[in-house]
Amino acid sequence: MIIKLFSYSLANQIMRDCQANYSSDGARALAEFFDENAEEEEFDAVAIRCDWSEYKSACEAASEYGWEEDVDDDDDDDEKEEKRESQALSFLEDKTTVLIHDSGVTILNF
Repeated sequence: MIIKLFSYSLANQIMRDCQANYSSDGARALAEFFDENAEEEEFDAVAIRCDWSEYKSACEAASEYGWEEDVDDDDDDDEKEEKRESQALSFLEDKTTVLIHDSGVTILNF
């Protein structure tokens, strides 16, 4: 039997994977992404957990992949943080799929 999961149901299934540690925002972002982009596929929590990672910020995610920041020391702290996050997001978007949500970012591992 095949059951079509819609965004809400899919997000709940993603959240049930106790080994994945996705936030509810991250799970909803993944569910919406799959709902918009995936053909009829079998739900595979392990594949999702292996293929996607959630981070609190783009800087945290990009640092995991060797990104080095390039921010002027002349900027104040808020401007530095905003520029860092923007640069990290650009770095990630050049390399992979990035889902931005209220809890941070979820990226397709690369």
